[in-house]
Amino acid sequence: MFKFNFKINWIYYFCFIIPLLFIGAYGKYRCSNKTFKDPLEKQIIFGLDGWSATHFFFFMIMGYLYPNTIIQTTSMGIIWELFEHLYGKHRPGWLGGYGDCNDLATDKEGGNWWYGKWTDIVCNTAGFLIGRGSAPSRR
Repeated sequence: MFKFNFKINWIYYFCFIIPLLFIGAYGKYRCSNKTFKDPLEKQIIFGLDGWSATHFFFFMIMGYLYPNTIIQTTSMGIIWELFEHLYGKHRPGWLGGYGDCNDLATDKEGGNWWYGKWTDIVCNTAGFLIGRGSAPSRR
């Protein structure tokens, strides 16, 4: 069924760094512009928001490009959500100014931008499976 893929090149891992750079830059922008209303927090459907959509589409692309990496890719998504949850709860401050600021215009949970959602893991998995099903090697 699903096997761990040991033959992944460095580009696969680099693909996960790219969103982190965007999130860091976006977090920095939000901390510098506290009245900016985050359009990604707008609810779309069934409690899912724009952030959920970014998860879905990113993992759909990963499923299309790397269809034999479901274990690794899903694990990366779970690790990210755990990071978001723990960072949101404990706020250690080591990201200082890159999303770790208070009193933003649309923040949830008392001004905290970081919060992990279990629905993001569902979006990740669904996106991956749709991308995987669309991949040329799977047709």
